[in-house]
Amino acid sequence: MTKVAPSLLNLLNPRSVIWLSFFICQLATAYGVIDDRGVIITFEKPPTKIVSLLPSLSESVCTLKSCSELIGVDDHSNFPNEINSLVRVGPGLNPNLELIVSLKPDLILISKNNRAADALQSLGFKVFVFETNSYEDFKRGFKNLGLILKTTNAEMILSSIDEELAKVSMSLPNTLKGSEGLRVYFEVYTGPYAASESSFIGETISRLGLNNVVPKSLGPYPKLNPEFVVKANPDFIFVNLSDYENLINRPGWRHIKAVKEKRVCGLSKMEADILTRPGPRLPKAGRIMVNCILNTRSIN
Repeated sequence: MTKVAPSLLNLLNPRSVIWLSFFICQLATAYGVIDDRGVIITFEKPPTKIVSLLPSLSESVCTLKSCSELIGVDDHSNFPNEINSLVRVGPGLNPNLELIVSLKPDLILISKNNRAADALQSLGFKVFVFETNSYEDFKRGFKNLGLILKTTNAEMILSSIDEELAKVSMSLPNTLKGSEGLRVYFEVYTGPYAASESSFIGETISRLGLNNVVPKSLGPYPKLNPEFVVKANPDFIFVNLSDYENLINRPGWRHIKAVKEKRVCGLSKMEADILTRPGPRLPKAGRIMVNCILNTRSIN
């Protein structure tokens, strides 16, 4: 008579069966999300101890109603107010690794150009890397955060952002839009470093229907020869408030159309934060630009 081989479960004791069942359940609930390096990051459950090393990522986590999952942020993260009580782990590009280790995060959010990613990963931390140059990068990253955090509202929020920005654009007169419309120069930092057509800021300018005098061929944030701006002769200039008063003293700049007509907007630190971060406050960034254009300030 042939004997039937016992099943695997029959060979296991009750405690082993329980652990095997638990392990199988864990495998069934695990999920992976691909970061902007093309690396699949696996999660057993949504992270609850997150360190963010970029202000726009901190804002995105909070926009997804997950501020409570943040335990540490970089020194420049300052919005929303809920994160101001969190541990500061140093500058985003040069974070305090010892402090991060002490926090024992279960996820670290970091930009692709941050060299700390490899060091943090070698310490055994789960690191998710984001590209943050363009609006498409922001949308992809925002959706990925939604997947990581197991939220269901990422797509809806992105749609709302697009709708709000379209409304902001409509508040500009059509005479300022299109190929023959307002030609804009946006200075990110003294140098001058400018935001070109290919930058996140440049995309905001374009989506408002305006024209950027700095072409995408120069890269997202090129350092320009000051004469370039003089020759480009923009109709309107955005500049940091700290450089606002001295703009007219730059060689040749007093002859630029925007300067002669006093169509220059000096941006406060708070306004510059909103405008330069590729995050969910895009409609507010657009509104700041529109308000500047329609309510220009003068240079003495």
